[in-house]
Amino acid sequence: DGLLLQTSEAERGLLLRAEGRIRAQRDMHLLLSPWPIWHALDRLTCSGVVNATVVSAIQPAKKWLYLFVSRSRASEKQDLVVSNQIRAERKAYCPVEFTTLMERVAQSQRPLEKMKVVEVGAHYGDCSLWTSAVFRPKVSCVGIEADLTRWERFQRAKVTNGFEDDTLLVLHGFVAESLKSSVQYDLRTSGLLPFIPRLALDEIIREPVDVLKVHTNGGEHKVLLGARRAFALGVRAVVVAILNSTLGLRSARFLAKRGYEVHIGKQRLQPQKLRRASYIGNILQAEARRQMVAIHPELVT
Repeated sequence: DGLLLQTSEAERGLLLRAEGRIRAQRDMHLLLSPWPIWHALDRLTCSGVVNATVVSAIQPAKKWLYLFVSRSRASEKQDLVVSNQIRAERKAYCPVEFTTLMERVAQSQRPLEKMKVVEVGAHYGDCSLWTSAVFRPKVSCVGIEADLTRWERFQRAKVTNGFEDDTLLVLHGFVAESLKSSVQYDLRTSGLLPFIPRLALDEIIREPVDVLKVHTNGGEHKVLLGARRAFALGVRAVVVAILNSTLGLRSARFLAKRGYEVHIGKQRLQPQKLRRASYIGNILQAEARRQMVAIHPELVT
């Protein structure tokens, strides 16, 4: 699609310079001066659906997968970076920590049992869609996304790819510890709360889970706190995104306290050292990773 892989700021700068050059042509000034025209042209030339290849070490895997992404390159910041990478690479935007863990858990799964996967903060649903494509009919996946626009694209991708509810269930909701969480209070003041169902994982999960993936841009530890009963039932493995060292420390403490072996990259976190955020920060810098993987040794061989 001729898209750039630079940051959103770089792309915005290119569009602004191009707009300035065209506006300099005075004979076209009345036609091309409004900025909305640029947005319209941008949307028309930017595909909203990507025919992506499913990459997996487990065979056979589905050869392709439809992914629905943002059509705009001039706005939406993080969304446009993700959308551009999906278009450029033609594969799901899903961290290798998750795909590798899924393949490991699948190898230890009993033949007649379905893997149960929950993804909180599914974004466009790439990881849930990849999971459904690779492991169906031996998987039951629940994907949850708070942003309505992303959720609609996620739901559309599910239908287009032909995934049934018993394979992939797509939910719209904001997941946190409880209805009294500080994050939800912030949403209430912004006026967004009435449009986003408020959920806790303990309200959704009624049976043991094989893999839980959480990426909510800073609210990951609240998602974990809202899943205490789920962890008591049994969660074999967890992948948690790390926004910063302080929040990463909270998630690591929660998991280590429940007997999980927690890793960032190749380094295993030492439970006795989980006192300061600097411990997590140093590992994040050394490993250059933003995903925390936690495996319960009694549940995963």
